[in-house]
Amino acid sequence: MENFDNRDGIVDESSTPKQSHPSYWPTAYKYGLLAALFGVILTLVFDLLGYNTPGSATTMQSVTVSLVNFAVMAGFIIIAIQHQRDNMQQGQIELGRGFMTGFGVTLINALILLFFYYIYFAFVQTSYQDILMEQAIIGMEDAGMSDADIQRSIGIASIFWSP
Repeated sequence: MENFDNRDGIVDESSTPKQSHPSYWPTAYKYGLLAALFGVILTLVFDLLGYNTPGSATTMQSVTVSLVNFAVMAGFIIIAIQHQRDNMQQGQIELGRGFMTGFGVTLINALILLFFYYIYFAFVQTSYQDILMEQAIIGMEDAGMSDADIQRSIGIASIFWSP
């Protein structure tokens, strides 16, 4: 209260506690890397189980894969924020620090998985794109699109599919 009662506007630096704000990046790197490693393992396991093959997986399998991936990522974000709070900031964390820790984990995870999936679909699952294109063509034909519209749509989509 002494700062509010000080009419001269002079703030005594020694009376205000200084809080250290350790960086959230070491935690983000650690848990982002772990989440990406776990994502790579999940991708390979689901591939071995046949869940990542387009056209063969049922809707329930697709939903299961999506929910597992979401739960794993959410779990790593929560654990990273708890680690930051308990081990780096003495049991208290501000909303912004918690948000940035979670964002950092997500960013590191996304960058690593982006590189992995590029390699994975370019060299391991090379037929994945062709199967998806065939399914898209069948879906457009079933919807009653003309051949010219289908070719135009495939031409536009191929721009985004080619590495």
